[in-house]
Amino acid sequence: MNQFKDKVAIVTGGASGMGESLCRKLAAAGAKVIAADIAFDNVNRVVEDIRSAGGKAEAASLDVTDKDAVYALVEEVAQNHGRLDYMFNNAGILVVGEIRDMAPGQWDRLMAVNVMGVLHGTLAAYSVMLRQGFGHIVNTASMAGLIYQPVTAAYVMTKQAAVGLSLSLRAEAAALGVKVSVVCPGLVDTSLYTNCQSVKADVQDVLGMLPVRACPADKAADKILSGAIKNKAVIVFPLHARILWRAYRLAPIGMLKVMEVLVWAFRKKARKEAQQGVCIDEL
Repeated sequence: MNQFKDKVAIVTGGASGMGESLCRKLAAAGAKVIAADIAFDNVNRVVEDIRSAGGKAEAASLDVTDKDAVYALVEEVAQNHGRLDYMFNNAGILVVGEIRDMAPGQWDRLMAVNVMGVLHGTLAAYSVMLRQGFGHIVNTASMAGLIYQPVTAAYVMTKQAAVGLSLSLRAEAAALGVKVSVVCPGLVDTSLYTNCQSVKADVQDVLGMLPVRACPADKAADKILSGAIKNKAVIVFPLHARILWRAYRLAPIGMLKVMEVLVWAFRKKARKEAQQGVCIDEL
């Protein structure tokens, strides 16, 4: 991936999962990586590993819901390095549960991280890239951004917002020298699922209902970087996600019936009347 040599890239959610893998692979390809995450100790560990392997990386403490902090980081990176080539808006959270069981605060938190966090990073990077006349914004959405998906409706809403933002901006930015891509993965083996917030649901039971195998995070990062090199508008992987997306486009009403069956199965096997313990992690 020589295309990334000496490029400057910011990766949010860089402490774990796909974000961590992106940081490692970008650095291995010769990029200068700014790994940003709200979990600074963890992202600093990632950066130390990259440096030990001979890569170039910096750690940044960042809460993507803090607009001023996001803009400050992007401007600082551009000034310190003289450019910003890639902005990977990867940080995100998930809540599993039915709409009827969710509290308003959970919707607010999902919106703050998955929508406004992506928007802050996108607008901050776009401003810099317009000034310099080049750059590539890569926003992480989800397969949930392309199809409807019960039991994670709030997450679906935020990811469809990310898809809409990214593709609309891609059309506007193309003639101005800025590229925009959106990543829509299926099931990926990251802490997004194992440590997500759940409401009257057992996440492991929900995952156990899915007839697919999770894609490893390092392979997911390969797919993302390959898609970025090709300037793909929508980067969909692995195979089960591409099949599902095609099936949805060919038979949306039939897919709705399938989703209704999944809701029935969820209520029978995974819905819990007792509130589950919760914690929030990033991609």
